[in-house]
Amino acid sequence: MAGSEGVSERARRRPKAGFSIAAVVFAVMLSGVDTARSATLSPSASVAAAGASFSVSLLDTIVSADAIGAVDLEIDFNPAILAFTSASLGTLLSTTTFSGGSFKPDWTILFNVASPGKALISASETGTAGQDPSGTGTVVGLSFKVLASAAPGSSTVTVRNTPDSIGVASTYQLPTDPPIGFTLRVTPAVVPVPAPGLASLLLPALALLWTRRRVGRGPAAA
Repeated sequence: MAGSEGVSERARRRPKAGFSIAAVVFAVMLSGVDTARSATLSPSASVAAAGASFSVSLLDTIVSADAIGAVDLEIDFNPAILAFTSASLGTLLSTTTFSGGSFKPDWTILFNVASPGKALISASETGTAGQDPSGTGTVVGLSFKVLASAAPGSSTVTVRNTPDSIGVASTYQLPTDPPIGFTLRVTPAVVPVPAPGLASLLLPALALLWTRRRVGRGPAAA
């Protein structure tokens, strides 16, 4: 009996293998959770006239544990309607806040229109500030111009990671299914009405004055 009691006691104290494996699997799943699922574009929809310029912001919440050191994005748009004009660092990359205040880490941003309808953005941390981006705010700002020849209608712009940056450690990750984007509604170009010139304002007044003087003189003597 003593031997059977010893076996039972050892079995009771032994960790359950099934529980340990499940815990490991759950931890691995948590480690792969995309922390950028709150990413949005603001505004998510916009109205602009042909020939007009406008900007949108990529907003998100980043935690310092993500250790973000690079942002590589691909912007897809209709080149018959839009032109991509510039990209700028957002507040999350241009200012880092910590317990003693804030400072500007060394980030640079580059962009190019790789092919019609596709712009590539690359932002990277070049310094060793020791503080990773964290908080809620703007990651990057995107600027566009509606072509003067654009016909009225709707067009969609999508923003996603470049193919070679998907899943790369320390690189900002966007949701992939579906990708984030915004809808633009193009309206006809606004034709400016020229301001009336000085001559067009003076001529009616002079004509009225001349008419009154003629009436005041009465008919000419025979």
